[in-house]
Formats: sequence, structure tokens, C-alpha cells
Amino acid sequence: MSIEESGAAEYNVDFNSRRGRWLASEEDEFEAGEVFDRHVTLSEWRRPDGGRPALGEFPIEDDEISPPDAFEDIEPDDEEFHEATGNEGVSFERSYRRAALVLWPRERIFAVLNQAGLPVTLPYLGDLTERWAASGGNRQSPLWRQAHELAGHMLSTWPTEQWYRRQGKSPSAAARMLALLTRLHDTARLDAFLSDIISRGLFDKDDNETILAALGDLSSNRAAALIERIVAGTAATSLGPCTNLLARAAAAPPHGRPIDLLGAATALIEALPGDPARAAPRDPWQRDAGVQAAVVVDLFTAVITIDRALAERAADHILAWRKTYGLDAVLIPAVRNLMITTKGSAAVQRLRMACVEHWRARVAEPLEAPRDWRRASAVGCKCPRCDELSVYLRDPERKSWTFKAAEADRGHVEATIKNARCDLDVTTERRGRPYSLVCTKNQASYDQRVKQRNKDLADLEQLDA
Repeated sequence: MSIEESGAAEYNVDFNSRRGRWLASEEDEFEAGEVFDRHVTLSEWRRPDGGRPALGEFPIEDDEISPPDAFEDIEPDDEEFHEATGNEGVSFERSYRRAALVLWPRERIFAVLNQAGLPVTLPYLGDLTERWAASGGNRQSPLWRQAHELAGHMLSTWPTEQWYRRQGKSPSAAARMLALLTRLHDTARLDAFLSDIISRGLFDKDDNETILAALGDLSSNRAAALIERIVAGTAATSLGPCTNLLARAAAAPPHGRPIDLLGAATALIEALPGDPARAAPRDPWQRDAGVQAAVVVDLFTAVITIDRALAERAADHILAWRKTYGLDAVLIPAVRNLMITTKGSAAVQRLRMACVEHWRARVAEPLEAPRDWRRASAVGCKCPRCDELSVYLRDPERKSWTFKAAEADRGHVEATIKNARCDLDVTTERRGRPYSLVCTKNQASYDQRVKQRNKDLADLEQLDA
């Protein structure tokens, strides 16, 4: 059992009447005061036979300790004090380590474990699965029944927060759970997990391979129904994972033979973003990441295989909402990919022509280098310092401008230049006081347009062939 405590500390002082002031004791300068934070956990588990069960840190409450006053008079194994700094007063941290005998009713073992959450239950379910497989994999085995019971408890309290996702590159909790249930061939728990947990959007793109493997344990009809349920329930908030799941299912069905994905594909197209009237409500803290090119690739990879009429519907929607499916950021990179894999599709050809027309229009725009030193002068800020900047930018004769000012004013002007993407090179001259901001006009906007023109011509030649 480990107890970690932290809180406020106090100076341990004695009053010296002769000097009339408080003096710190040399022996014990500080003493612990009020405890603000306390955590009690169990770890380093052993079974009575000496075995090591796959249990991690297990949080417990004070009222689960017997006798209740077991820790009232014990000394900490480690105690550290921190002197006051800034607005923070003196504080302390201390810890206790003790061996503990842990008891619970045998028939309630999995309910007890489940209170500790997935960090405890997932490793324990994995241990049960390994021992079951090593014993011969008989579904009548007590180990299988224990795994089935524990999985039921876990499903009943599975975290529903969208941010409960994978850490780094390790498999997510959902993927680990599905892999264990698939190995156990626990079709009842698999069906429930896919239907009740995954269909609420509690998965991401990297989980799709595990999801499809799990669907392979169910009938073809049930697999198709669950994919439709997942897509219909999560496409509005998890478009990327859904389109990728459908593309994978269409290309490599869970059972090795085609399944009916028409319902799922229809639900996906009906959930596509763009039309404000159909936009799903979002919580204030949720950020709209926008549509990615990979979503368009997966979408057409799936629907062209499933139903070409649906592919035409998808193309109609994307071309009707150009702002959502930006040509340069989304559609052009997606079409480049699709022309390699699905170039025979009429829907993809329509997308290609939209890209070609976009390039042709941009290539036709006049392109001329600046004739003088006049540059775009809309900078957004109207303060006196930025007004001076605007005057300089509009001046056809002035190439350079030196702005001598305090650091705060120089920083403000430099930030305005950066935000407005002015055609200026900026350096700080560190001579004299205050320093100076030296601005020199360039033709970065023109150079960027030349670069874009050359790229557009190359792209146009490639996709207009």
C-alpha cells in the first residue's frame, strides 16, 4: 500500500523573549500542516501462492482500510519540504509504504476490479485470455467464463469521454479490448462492444483493422448492420475514421467475400459536412478540424466499389460546397491519388475537371513584377505606429524604413507585419537606445505567385492529359 500526501507546511519556530522576535529552530525548521492532496494505491501484487497477477495500481478509499486508524501514528518513509517561492508558501510532500493483506468476496472479484478502471481491468483480462489460450482454449473453461464476466463489467462502465484515446503509438483501449474479445471468440461481448461503444465514436482510424477483424467473428449480415450503425452514429463527429472503415470494409470485407455496405455508404454521404442546415451540433470546446484530403480519397474508394450512383451523389455534394472541400487544400491532393486508383470513375472525372478549371482560371490571371516600391498596405491595425507602417508601404519611392522605438512598440509592429504577410524583410538594429526595427521591401508575393504559376502549369499538364 502506498500513500502519497502533499499540503501546506509551516516554519517550526520558538519565541526568544530576550530578542523579542521569532527564531527558526535549527533542528526542525519546518513541520507539516494541512494535507491538501492524498492518494492511496495498491501495487506490486502477489497471490497467496506467490504468483504475480496482472494488476497495476489500484486506487482505494480510506473507508476500505481496516482498522480505520491503522495509519494514525506511523512515520512517513519519505518526507520533503519546499521553501516558499513567489506567491507559493512553504509546502511538503511525504509518502508511506506498507505491506497490506487485501481481501474481498470471491463472488465480487470482477466488480471490485472494475472499480479500478481500464488501467487495471485490461491487463487482467489479457492475463485471463493468455491463461485460457494456454490451457487449450475450451469455451467451457472457468477461465473463459471469468473473462466473459469481467468483460461484461467493463462494458457497463466503459469511459464515454471523446478524449479517452490512445497514448502515443500504443494501441487504444478500444483496440486492446476488441483484440482480446476476438481472441476469446466472445461473440456476445464483441457484438455489444461494437454496437454500444464503437458506434458512439469511441474509436479512431488506427482502430479500424482491429474492428474489421472483430467483425469477422460475426455473421455477414450482422457485420454489415454493425458497420452501418457505426457509420450512422459517428460520421458527423468522426468522419475520418468512418470513411476509412468503410473503404477498408469495401476493399477487404471481414469475411473475405463482399457484404452489403449500401446502407453504410448511404448513411456516410448523408452525414458529409458542408450544408449548414445539416451540420451536427458541437460542444463549445470542440474544434472543427476541417475535411482532410484522405477523407475524400477513402470516401470515393469506398462508394465507387459499393454503388456508382452514390459516388455521383458524393461528387454533387462536394462540388456544391467548395468552401468545405477546398480545391488546393483538399480536392487537388485527393484527385491526384484517386486518378491513380479509380480514374475510370465518372464521379472522379468530374472532380478532376473541377481542378483543371481552377488551374486554368488561375493561370489566366495577369502576372507582372512590381514596377516600383509600392506594396499592399492593408495591415489590419489602425494604431499610430501601424498607420506609419501603412504610409511607408504605400510609398512608391521608399525601399527601406527605420522604426526606432521601445521593445513593446517594435514587437507590435513586427507582429502586424507578420500577420498581414507584408512584403518586407525585417531586422533589429541593436545600436543606440532604443533599438530600431529596419524594414526593407521585397517582392515575396510576386515570387510566390510565380512559383504557384509554375506548379499550376505542371499540375494542369498532368491532370489535363
